[in-house]
Amino acid sequence: MEPATLYYFLFLLVLLLFIILLLPVTICIKVDNWRKNNFISLEMKLFFLSFYKTYNFNRYSSSVKKLAAKILSFGEIFKRQTLNKEYDLFLSGLAFFNRRLKAFNWRFMDLKLKAGTGDPAGTALLTGSLLGASSFLSMYLEKHYSFSRRPCFHIYPSFTDMCFYFELLFEFKTSVGRLLYMGLYLLAYLSAGRWYINAGTSGTSNSGLNENSHGKLKRNGGC
Repeated sequence: MEPATLYYFLFLLVLLLFIILLLPVTICIKVDNWRKNNFISLEMKLFFLSFYKTYNFNRYSSSVKKLAAKILSFGEIFKRQTLNKEYDLFLSGLAFFNRRLKAFNWRFMDLKLKAGTGDPAGTALLTGSLLGASSFLSMYLEKHYSFSRRPCFHIYPSFTDMCFYFELLFEFKTSVGRLLYMGLYLLAYLSAGRWYINAGTSGTSNSGLNENSHGKLKRNGGC
C-alpha cells in the first residue's frame, strides 16, 4: 500500500471514529418494584436504531450489591487517621459525575412512590416528610439540571399496610463519546479507590508489635 493511500485510509478511519463519538444517543431507564416482577429496563435510541433490555432485580442483585460495595467502600476513608489522598479522590469523583450529569440533556423524570408503616399516624408523618422533600428536590433538579420539564414526584400513602413500592422513569440525551468517557472514568475511579484501600490496609496490618509497641517474646528459638 502506498504511503498516500495509507494516510488517506487513516484519515477516514479517524474521521469515522470522531463522527461516531459525536452521535446523539437517547437513553430511557425505568426502575420498577411496584409490581411483582421487579425489573430495570433500559432503552437506547440511536437515530432509527433502538436497543431494549430488561433486567430482573433478583437475578442481578448480587452484582449490584458488589458494585455498590465497591463505591461505598470509600466510606472507609472517614475511619482512617491517614487523610487526604483518599478523601480528595472521593470528592473529585463526586464532582466529576455531577458535572457530567449536568451536561446531559434531561427530558423528564417521573417517580411514583407508595409507602406505609402499618400505623396511620406514622404513615401520615412519613408521607408528609416525603412530600416536602420531593418538592424541594424537584425544584433543585429543575434549577441545576437541564430538564425539558420539571421532574414529577407522586407520593401515595398506604394507611393499612407496611410497604415501600416505587416506579422511577427518566430519559436523557447525550453522545456516544460522553458515555464512553464516563464509563472509562468510572472504571479508573473504582480501580484507584480499591488500590488506595488495599494500600491503606496493608500499611496498617500487623507488624509483629503488640499493643504496647513492643516486639513479641521469642521462645525455644521460635517466634
